[in-house]
Amino acid sequence: MAINSDTNEKRYFDVYWKESGKGMETNWKRISLTFPTEIFNFNTTNNQPIMHKELILETFKSGEERLIKNGSNHPSINSISEHIATFLTEDLKHSTNSRTLRNYHNKALDDEQINISRVETVNGLCKYLGFKDYKDFIKSKETVDQPTIEKGNKKTGLNKIHLFGFFSIAAILITVLLFISINEPKFMIWKIDHYEEVELDLKEYKLSDLKVYKQERIDNFKKIQPDCNYQFFNPDGTARIWYGKNSNKNYEFFTDLGLHPETSKTLKPITEYMIKKYICK
Repeated sequence: MAINSDTNEKRYFDVYWKESGKGMETNWKRISLTFPTEIFNFNTTNNQPIMHKELILETFKSGEERLIKNGSNHPSINSISEHIATFLTEDLKHSTNSRTLRNYHNKALDDEQINISRVETVNGLCKYLGFKDYKDFIKSKETVDQPTIEKGNKKTGLNKIHLFGFFSIAAILITVLLFISINEPKFMIWKIDHYEEVELDLKEYKLSDLKVYKQERIDNFKKIQPDCNYQFFNPDGTARIWYGKNSNKNYEFFTDLGLHPETSKTLKPITEYMIKKYICK
């Protein structure tokens, strides 16, 4: 029977496919970054921004570890970017502005992907991490092991990888579609400082406020107001608090990583600077 456009059933399916589509899009982005480029017969160039975000984040992480090893306690993003820029300029003779690196890093924390425009910068960051160039960096991220192939059988081995990639992706898509067709989605909505499970009632809730139900969000994601006595870091130094600005441009703090419930911007891990300036005033 046809569904009337004014009925709750029609709006239910609008929400259903909208949210399901978001999940499929997110999963596809993850899959496309983890499969080797040979599966899709891509010709990866040194400046193709497939993994520029991962490259800049790993470089800053490595820079932080090097500075700490050299005696710097809790090095700032500014000092890390200066350190990396010095390496690129002095060791590789490739002049790079530390502010540019810092901007790339900040954008990488907020956006899905970034595009480092200069090929020399991309390859320089790869060399900082110990790779020959960007292709070498990309190759290190391939999660599917290439079989050992004798020279005379390289073409056959590559075809097997193509087939493996094709059937793997097909299996994932079929599984997702079957799951969607069998399971009715549950929804949750943000209530002041936490997520709550709700029924699909578009008379009570806005379509844009409804999110697909996730148990880990219900259990672990809360907005808090920490004070100076809060335990901000785990014993290994990783953050226990994440922060982001709300729609009024005020900082808010949360107990788990993820997106800000109001702005959908990626939350950032707490830092000593943020603690001193905004919490321990």
